[in-house]
Amino acid sequence: MTRLAKPYVEVKSVLMPAKILVIDDEEDILEIISMALKREGYEVITSQSAEQSLDIVRIQMPSLII
Repeated sequence: MTRLAKPYVEVKSVLMPAKILVIDDEEDILEIISMALKREGYEVITSQSAEQSLDIVRIQMPSLII
């Protein structure tokens, strides 16, 4: 397996940005964290509720949850 530079994951031999789900009930916190991660090249999904987050995890299958 080829060593990949962050923030990419290998999916069927194609490099794609690592997907991160950020969960917080404070919209300002979500925005700050999301902007910082996007600036580093990550794909970011945000959620403000546990129920919505579970649906996102099932559908989107993020690489990391914060």
